[in-house]
Amino acid sequence: MRNLIICLAVTLVPLTGNMAFADAGFDDWQREKLLQPTDRDLAREDAGRVHIFDGLKDSDIELAMQTQFDRLASMMFVRTVVTDETGAPMRDGATGESVDEDDDCD
Repeated sequence: MRNLIICLAVTLVPLTGNMAFADAGFDDWQREKLLQPTDRDLAREDAGRVHIFDGLKDSDIELAMQTQFDRLASMMFVRTVVTDETGAPMRDGATGESVDEDDDCD
């Protein structure tokens, strides 16, 4: 029985990750790395490192496009969360999950 509970927990956590943690601010480190990189981050980018940002809001990415344009070659964005006019994540009416942009990576 204990093994069954562990298996269920391990299986269900990834399914709820995008919805539960995104709203709780657990991805704030990505926003900081995007908009306020450390000297170490910048040195890594200068050396050719690319950072893949996962699940950021489209409004944050738009801000980065305007303020961090010289760094764009070192950035990649996946599962971008679509926001409404207020900056809040849009939700799928049927599932309640946040709406992600289609990145054409099937």
